[in-house]
Amino acid sequence: GTEGDPGARAATAAVTTTTKPVTTATTTATATVATTAATAARTAATTTASAVATTTTVTTAATTTTVTTAATTVAATAAATILAGLAASSAVQALEELEQILEQPSQQQARQQQQQQQQQQQQQQQSWCDP
Repeated sequence: GTEGDPGARAATAAVTTTTKPVTTATTTATATVATTAATAARTAATTTASAVATTTTVTTAATTTTVTTAATTVAATAAATILAGLAASSAVQALEELEQILEQPSQQQARQQQQQQQQQQQQQQQSWCDP
């Protein structure tokens, strides 16, 4: 065999020595690629998670704003309705009071006319009775 041949042993050693750095380099390169891929995947996952979280926050904020706005609108509408109702009832009361005030003179006139008519009738009756 080659055991006794120094030249053959040297050639085998040279091949082994040459192969080892290549294998190490390949392993290192593979590990680097794998690590880079893992890092990229992790970064992508983090970015996605961050984007989802941001979207959720934005959506939640928008939803909260919408709900708050809706509540404010409802409250404002309710307040406006109540105020309109009060204004309407106040207006109705005011109109009724005005009508009463306006009716008072005409009622007084009507009473005065009745009294005058009664007085005239009494006078007429008295004039018929008087000889």
